[in-house]
Amino acid sequence: MVIQQVLAVSGFGGFYVDDLQAVKAGRAVPDGMFLTGSPVTPGFTRIREPAEVLSILLLLSDRQVAQGDCVSVVYSGYGGRDPVFRAETAAAQVERDLAPALVGRDVRRFRPLAEACEAEWGTGPHPLHTALRYGLSQALLHATALARRRAVAEIVAEEYGVSLRPRLVPICAQSGDDRYLGADKMIMKQVPVIPHGNFTHVRALGPRGEALRTYVRWLRERVACFGPPGYRPVFHLDLYGTAGELFDHDPVAVADFLIELEAEARPHRLQIEAPLFGESQADVLRRMAALVAALEQRGSHIWVVADEFANTLADIQAFAEARAAHMIQVKMPDLGGVTQSIAAVLACHRHGVCAFLGGTCNETDHASRMTVHIAVALGADQIYNKPGLSVDEGYMIAYNELQRVLAVLAARGYPTGPGDHQPR
Repeated sequence: MVIQQVLAVSGFGGFYVDDLQAVKAGRAVPDGMFLTGSPVTPGFTRIREPAEVLSILLLLSDRQVAQGDCVSVVYSGYGGRDPVFRAETAAAQVERDLAPALVGRDVRRFRPLAEACEAEWGTGPHPLHTALRYGLSQALLHATALARRRAVAEIVAEEYGVSLRPRLVPICAQSGDDRYLGADKMIMKQVPVIPHGNFTHVRALGPRGEALRTYVRWLRERVACFGPPGYRPVFHLDLYGTAGELFDHDPVAVADFLIELEAEARPHRLQIEAPLFGESQADVLRRMAALVAALEQRGSHIWVVADEFANTLADIQAFAEARAAHMIQVKMPDLGGVTQSIAAVLACHRHGVCAFLGGTCNETDHASRMTVHIAVALGADQIYNKPGLSVDEGYMIAYNELQRVLAVLAARGYPTGPGDHQPR
């Protein structure tokens, strides 16, 4: 089975791209869905722009069509990430560079072909945009599954030597700025990990963090009021470094604050994503490792989750080795080819760190389904309800695909996998 033709088709992502530097600097003025003001990060023409997607379609020799969707994360160009993704530029690169190299290639094995593509186009002085490599690798993985008439999860497990023991991977829903209505939707559907939220500016926490404490208290009471008996979702809050800003980047002071949040959240376990930032990755590693140590010394059960500044396989390995997180978000579009994300999940587990196979609300339905398959194959500890931030559509796509994958694999005789990993 070979590739006969390569097509590049432009479209829209599931959300928008925002200039996070402008937002954190207070230069973004909300006006409905618009963010007015001047952008700061290179590549942005406005602070908020529609997310662009490029679908790579591989027309195979048996007339089947494999697909991969190229997309970048919402906060492009921040924390070491590639700049805003432009579909028109990427389409020209597909036509000029990728298509001639791919036509005629055998797709019956995914890993060697995808790793060769990542090595060729992901390194050197001018690597292709991570979004472009992400979409290409999805298409190659899909092509192999089609060629061999297997589920994508089966291909990943087989080619990476993983025992396929499927289980219900917890889904983390994301509400964006609509933290109240979004949480209600999640509680109604008994989502396992809620509500993510977007605390991108320090003013959202309150002068000494009281606004965030009030929100966590509200969330706990809302679950108690409307959740069914036995429903105990994990509370996952993404702070985008704002706790560090609030407490002068002091890991001990941040730990004290988070323990106050933990008390408000009980009986729900708390996960705090990106509590601290820094001027460099070295700063972030040092501060996050100190925070993890401070929490553990106090007997806290909070999980610290790394995201920004953990953009590559090497970055993720550095966070894991430094014990700078209990869980790391493997933000798939940031890593380039999905081979890198697969290796990152395996590296997390080798180091006793949980792996959140995430991504961005900018992604597409196709990319979300591919993520579900990879997560099931590798035994990832958490996934996102991508695309979008309205909860319902993204959760439907991820949850329904997860149920379908598990049903198919059970019918094929695969044994059920173990429960959640616990960080060492």
